[in-house]
Amino acid sequence: VEFDFAAFTRIVREGIGEMPGQAEENVTDEQIVLIYEYVVSMSQSSNRR
Repeated sequence: VEFDFAAFTRIVREGIGEMPGQAEENVTDEQIVLIYEYVVSMSQSSNRR
């Protein structure tokens, strides 16, 4: 994963490229934690191959 959690959260909240930012009403902070953990786990599992 090329972003730390703070940068990942900023991207979700503010958007990047054509992806719009998401307000907390749409994606809670708890959901961002779960999404980030999932992305990190997928990155780690693909590095083991």
